[in-house]
Amino acid sequence: MSKTIRKEHSETEYFKGQIRKLESENRQLRKRIRALDKKSHLYEDLVDAVAEDIVVNEEICKKCTIGVLSLIKVNHLKFLVCGECKDRKKL
Repeated sequence: MSKTIRKEHSETEYFKGQIRKLESENRQLRKRIRALDKKSHLYEDLVDAVAEDIVVNEEICKKCTIGVLSLIKVNHLKFLVCGECKDRKKL
């Protein structure tokens, strides 16, 4: 048997093995998606319950009285920055 025939044979076997492996992985992922879909309603209820408990505190800029102050962290420093007038205050 020549080298080319053996090489082609081994390549086809290699690719068949890869196909089997990918099909198996595909089946496992589909099963996992189905299981997560069945449990998704539990997580939605939990997220809704937690979202009701969250209170948003928005501070209004004292300089322009229009913009909302947002907290920006830079390394170990914290700044309150206005979205409209770009006024900054170091905390």
